[in-house]
Amino acid sequence: MKKVILSILMFLVIGCGFTVYAQGQTQADPSVISRSEQSITPYASVIEYKIREYYGRIQYRRWHKTLGYWVDPYWIDF
Repeated sequence: MKKVILSILMFLVIGCGFTVYAQGQTQADPSVISRSEQSITPYASVIEYKIREYYGRIQYRRWHKTLGYWVDPYWIDF
């Protein structure tokens, strides 16, 4: 008998959906800045030029140092 009642209670608790409403947003004071907003520092992408000599010709290729991939798909002659 206890198992039946417990099963019914578990079914009701799990099976019933709950409605949750978001609270209204209030306007924050613009003079107050949270600590997380102060610590955000944007960085620009860093592009390096790699140079080589290939069969007597000088060539270059750009390397995206920040993300670690080649910007140019092939070597370019000077």
